[in-house]
Amino acid sequence: MRIALPTHLFPPRHRAGVEVYTESLAHGLSKLGHEVAVITTDELDGARVGRIRSESTSFGHVHRIAHDRRAATPLETLDRPEVVAAATEVLRAFRPHVVHFQHLMYLGLPLVRAARGLGAKTLLTLHEYWLLCARGGQFLRPDGVRCERAVADTCARCLPSFAFGRTRKEAEIARAVRWLEAKGGIDLFPWFKSRKAGPREAGLTEEAQPTWLDFLSERGARIRDAFSNLDQALAPSRFLRERFVDAGFPGEKILYWPNGVAESSEKRRERPPPRRPLRVGFLGSIVPQKGLLILVMAHRALPRGSTELRIYGHLNADPAYGRLVRTEAVTEEVTFAGPFSGADRDLVLAEIDVLVVPSLWFENAPMVIAEAALAECPVVASDLGGMRELVEEHRAGLLFAPGDVQDLARTLRRFADEPTLWSTIRAGMKPPKTARSAASELSVHYARLAGATP
Repeated sequence: MRIALPTHLFPPRHRAGVEVYTESLAHGLSKLGHEVAVITTDELDGARVGRIRSESTSFGHVHRIAHDRRAATPLETLDRPEVVAAATEVLRAFRPHVVHFQHLMYLGLPLVRAARGLGAKTLLTLHEYWLLCARGGQFLRPDGVRCERAVADTCARCLPSFAFGRTRKEAEIARAVRWLEAKGGIDLFPWFKSRKAGPREAGLTEEAQPTWLDFLSERGARIRDAFSNLDQALAPSRFLRERFVDAGFPGEKILYWPNGVAESSEKRRERPPPRRPLRVGFLGSIVPQKGLLILVMAHRALPRGSTELRIYGHLNADPAYGRLVRTEAVTEEVTFAGPFSGADRDLVLAEIDVLVVPSLWFENAPMVIAEAALAECPVVASDLGGMRELVEEHRAGLLFAPGDVQDLARTLRRFADEPTLWSTIRAGMKPPKTARSAASELSVHYARLAGATP
């Protein structure tokens, strides 16, 4: 079968959960004999919006469509006609039997209707809540308070403080920065982000602006149109599926379908019990919603010498937040190890005793928890959303009250106070679905939808 995997971003420049999952799925489907094409967006060193740059890979082809991340209006985040046209051109040439969308941001909502119009079966994995929450899908207000659901009046008061995309001037500067990076290896993006992150309106103003209510109404209509052109939606967590059903999306179209995690290419090494100090790790984006500051402050509350903290991630993802994290860290016991490649994942997990996932938002099905379960590394995670579900499903570790510094510190202290806790958790851990199994299951599902033999 010919299978297209459209997604907003893709490696090597982007390596968050959706991107890593899409890459592993592409490899898995290719090994099963399918023709695979990934369609994604990138800045392409300042190329004009809509330009296509294709490359061959070990699993098939990656078609990158230039996108400057600009949004002249909030509605442009849903549809850049040049990008939709380019992606449709790729689909028309590839003639896929199945188009399995991984994310619609940047690519544009109309691409679903276009794919179906070409005769392909269409699926979307709901990796997060972007279709439900216009503020980046995070259900977080400007003051950090979580929303339980999207309510139009509240959203309209919240959105004025949200940056939907770059301004024209910011897009021009970004093009120059990318050009310098490509030509001379000069990385000015930390500077660009620090300049870009200027003050914005506070949000949650007294009165909802009618223009924002109009935007939300139009956004909702466009999302419903895209969803109506899907043959299936897949939800990696039951929690997320319930959120979509509660928001009025048809439950019969949304299947609970856990993601798979890429297996290690190295032979599993025996992991010795932790010694003092306990090695605690954080792996992920260093941005406010991921809650790293909560972990850093909890570490500060622990007895000196009992724990060392290793932080893997790019401090320049949000420069102001990165500086705050550094300021609060106990310098002699915290290591900022920087980002790492996907190939080094298992080596990184082998260097820590406990992984902490302190996110403040409703994570769906964080890949890092499944990766830790595969590596038999105990997890401490926020008792929230899909994190709770994954930890309980895989018996992967312990939960703490979201955003509660003292509760996280108490939970980490248990590993010192209860000598057998670490080994007990490891002995009961249930391995997650692998990427190989996920690809095989999806292959059968695609064939069923397309009426073909798998």
